[in-house]
Amino acid sequence: MKSLKLNNINVIDWIFLAVATALVVLLGISYIYKPDITGKPTLLTVRVTSDTSSIEKTIAKQKQIYFNSTNSPVDYISSVKDGTNLLITVRAPGKIEKDRFIFNGIRVLAGQKAELHSTYFAQGLITDVRYE
Repeated sequence: MKSLKLNNINVIDWIFLAVATALVVLLGISYIYKPDITGKPTLLTVRVTSDTSSIEKTIAKQKQIYFNSTNSPVDYISSVKDGTNLLITVRAPGKIEKDRFIFNGIRVLAGQKAELHSTYFAQGLITDVRYE
């Protein structure tokens, strides 16, 4: 009878070990460097220019909406019609430093494209970031 060789490590075992180690390292790094969602209540205004009539009807019913595809929702504050544009104001924790705006854990800039979505999708430009 042949004896089993249980102590030999072949190529497949090394590949599995490398993939498992890489997965543990990536999960550890993502846990350590998760975004910081603390700070003062901050208001952010987004100017939406296209298809404002359908958004205007449904946005007032929303309590929480998502900003730029993040997993933490922001609070809807108001929407104001400004000619053909719609100014949507949302609130989340944030920090305002000299030239850096951190809103809901991500860095934003004035004039940057922004996406708001819930049961609708609105794309526009950030016009204002300020403390509440």
